Amino acid sequence: MCAESERTIYVDAKNHVLGRLSSHVAKLLLEGWRVIIVNAEKTVITGKKRSVKGDWQIFLGVRSRVHPRHTPRHYVRPDRVLKDVIKGMLPRKKPRGRDALHRLRVYIGVPDDYKSVRYEKFEDAMLRPGTRKHILLEDICREFGWGGS
Repeated sequence: MCAESERTIYVDAKNHVLGRLSSHVAKLLLEGWRVIIVNAEKTVITGKKRSVKGDWQIFLGVRSRVHPRHTPRHYVRPDRVLKDVIKGMLPRKKPRGRDALHRLRVYIGVPDDYKSVRYEKFEDAMLRPGTRKHILLEDICREFGWGGS
């Protein structure tokens, strides 16, 4: 049990850029670390708000006209969106990728169990000062139907 807790990294996703954070986490998962991410809704997507929302609208509109049941699932909850981005960076058809995905936990907000934990921040994945064109993942998800918690 002690060895497992030493191999756990707690990440506060606040003010981290979505793709940069995801690539760091995917690499840690493949190295065998257990990663727990909190404040998933505070993750940032860079770009103009209008173009980011337009891209998400196109992405969420992808449907199968032939067989609607076979339409890909698109989530609008921030924790599921972040988990899906990380999932896309893992070789999930191979055992090591599937095992890596099982070691990932993503939460909206900070659960009571993790309030007294020291959180890691990836400096090169943080939103750079002076970046005006960005939008929170929470705002995107609310725009497309997430009720919030």
